[in-house]
Amino acid sequence: MKVLIVEDNAEHFEQIANLLNPREEQDLPDEEKIYQIERAKNKEEAISLLKNNSNSFDIVLLDIKLDEKEVSNKDGLLVARVVMNSPNPIPVILVTQHFDNDQYAKEAERYGIPLRYFLSKEAIGHNPYIFQKRIDDAIDNFGINDANTQPYNYKKSRSIGIRMPKGEIKFFKRNEILYLQTYEANKTKFVFLNHEETILSYHLGHFVPKIRSNYLNFIRIDQSILVNIEMMDKLIGETLYFVNNHYIRISKAALARLRRENLIV
Repeated sequence: MKVLIVEDNAEHFEQIANLLNPREEQDLPDEEKIYQIERAKNKEEAISLLKNNSNSFDIVLLDIKLDEKEVSNKDGLLVARVVMNSPNPIPVILVTQHFDNDQYAKEAERYGIPLRYFLSKEAIGHNPYIFQKRIDDAIDNFGINDANTQPYNYKKSRSIGIRMPKGEIKFFKRNEILYLQTYEANKTKFVFLNHEETILSYHLGHFVPKIRSNYLNFIRIDQSILVNIEMMDKLIGETLYFVNNHYIRISKAALARLRRENLIV
């Protein structure tokens, strides 16, 4: 999972980075770490990195004051506004020492960032597990209005329509879909229970809120895969098998996510 941390203070950046990637992972190559982290020290660096499509960040962790010497500085909120107003917005979590400032929280809400993603640096330092769960929540539920997830028992019986490559719309019940996976740069592969596959010309982030707002049994186990957890059968090493014997290789990040969800005990 690729994370952009926007933090002017080098010590605070290291603290947040170490919460995401534990000490035993520090010497691993970036591609083997659960979180691939990049830092921006100020508003200009952050916006430049975000506009570079090749970076494809999955989430942004933002400090609010990116210059503590300037009392009125709130550049982190300006970066948040750029992210949320972009053609392809991504989840934002504000991690700040100014957690008690209602004005900042209200401004973040106006940009579409729920209060549960407004976190205290001190608090996350005491409980890194909760911090990682909040990141999971932000990625899973980005773009979903809280009201849309209720009542879930009613929505479980719904079928959802997927526009296929030739233009027709086919309807599927929740357990007829095994998983969605990033295909190439901006496409998504759907894999179905009947072993059929289809590739659609939208990135995975386009589909996640649409699927999740109907079916909460889908979770994004890493940046490239949205999985139907009700259709998982077994896990051998890093190979995940589904009930129809279809299988995929999953990353260390995906294994860690399954553990955080208590799906591996």
